[in-house]
Amino acid sequence: MGSRTRASFHAAEELLLGAPEQTIAAIAQACGFTGEHNFYRVFRAETWLAPGEYRAPAG
Repeated sequence: MGSRTRASFHAAEELLLGAPEQTIAAIAQACGFTGEHNFYRVFRAETWLAPGEYRAPAG
């Protein structure tokens, strides 16, 4: 993963947990991903979770 994508990924992680009112599509766009599909692909490759799974409380 390139440094720009890594920075976008980390920003998305923070927004997923810190801004639950934002949609995943809005977070993907705000973090500079070219589309929601690309965001899901990158996120799953790094965490083995979909963004919604990452955001959901454990339990």
